[in-house]
Amino acid sequence: MRFLMRLLTLVMMVVLADFTASADTDKTIFVFADTHVMAPSLLDSPTNHQWKNDLANSKTMLELGPKMFDLLVEKTLTEKPDMVLIAGDLTKDGEVESHQYVRERLDKIKNAGIKVYITPGNHDRGYMDTAYKYENDTSTVVETFDNYSFPEFYKDYGFDDTTERFDYSMSYITEPMPGLTLISIDTGIWCWYREGTVDWVCQQAIEARKKGNQVLVMQHHPLMPHYYTQEELFELSTPEDYLEVRERFANSGIRTVLSGHTHASDICRYTSTEGHDIFDINCGCPISYPCDFRVLKLSGNTLKVTTRSLCDDMILQDKEFVEDAQYRLLISVKKWAERWLAKRNIINDFFTTELAYCFVIHAMGDEPENPDSSNELAFFRIIYEIGQRELSEESLEMLGHLREVVKSMLGDYQTPDDQYNIVKDRELTIDMSFNSPVGINEIKPDDTDSDEWYTLQGVRLAEKPSHPGLYIHNHQTTLVK
Repeated sequence: MRFLMRLLTLVMMVVLADFTASADTDKTIFVFADTHVMAPSLLDSPTNHQWKNDLANSKTMLELGPKMFDLLVEKTLTEKPDMVLIAGDLTKDGEVESHQYVRERLDKIKNAGIKVYITPGNHDRGYMDTAYKYENDTSTVVETFDNYSFPEFYKDYGFDDTTERFDYSMSYITEPMPGLTLISIDTGIWCWYREGTVDWVCQQAIEARKKGNQVLVMQHHPLMPHYYTQEELFELSTPEDYLEVRERFANSGIRTVLSGHTHASDICRYTSTEGHDIFDINCGCPISYPCDFRVLKLSGNTLKVTTRSLCDDMILQDKEFVEDAQYRLLISVKKWAERWLAKRNIINDFFTTELAYCFVIHAMGDEPENPDSSNELAFFRIIYEIGQRELSEESLEMLGHLREVVKSMLGDYQTPDDQYNIVKDRELTIDMSFNSPVGINEIKPDDTDSDEWYTLQGVRLAEKPSHPGLYIHNHQTTLVK
């Protein structure tokens, strides 16, 4: 009997040692976003007249969608990361054939033993009227996915029995590997959180932290603005209630949110009122300059973020690729800038060019290291504020001629607002440690009675809160709806 007990103890020690080793092992994670793949079967010829016209008006190099996605798959199969995360907009506009193309390649990654998790983007559900098949110099509308067909089709990539979904939505939580909790949030087509989602995410993050897990959150739309007036320039680029959400996420133990949508390699940091940092890691678009994807290395409490560009691979085939890709982005953003300024009765080539160049700098990331960024990004703020006023054509023309004079008078515009903290965008190390909510939630019976309410940070409230959220009541975490 004693021998059996000793043997069992030895076996348990070995099993626990293996578990601990696996939990402590460095984890490598590839993060893709906005691949915007259009299946080759949807295009009869690259010279299709309607296709060429649509391509000229596109913000992305759609013709490279399949090629760039195949390149990402090839790199994944060669380098074998522990996991791949895709933060939405897998397809051009939700076409069924495009989704089939994407899943066939995701199946290759899965069959190689690499875990893959995805979240839907606004271009994955066919709400737009631009899901086309191009034939005979024209285009016709094709079948697309919706909120019901998407999770069923991608059942093996976040929507099976190994994940827990929130209220039949496409938001889910899973523990893909020991010591790591992944929370994927569906921010829908219109960049919003379904009722109850934020409460659910905070509760799941708290529970994960109690277990000692690290927490990664993934959603398509950025958690918060990354530059001055982003939420006003692009209304559907950040959730309307981001001020409250980022505060609650940070105080629930979430350090990192992975996002896409804006096609920029930019990282934004926010420090909550309780002193907790949260980083929104925006992932670039493989078919828009600088054609980036992210690589995360999680080691204990340290998350190292690095950025890689597919331009390096494309240069081997086309020496002019980088210049052409940058020019394509500049022209597409300039067209947007012309429309935006025209609504404010401003027709000025100098201003539209400056706005476009500002976005190119932002998309590249690491603005502080770019000699042009300080003046350009500050000048962006001036242009925005000019856009809110009525100026005569003569005044606008004069400003255009006085480019260098205007830039020499930037003054206070040099310093961005506190909420737009500039951090290293292309390579950043994040401390993922957190003072576990377990300690915060432990309220001693001697110090309180059953009628008292506390925030998750231990702040006593005068009465039962009327604002929805998680609170402490009767020594337990309680949800107020």
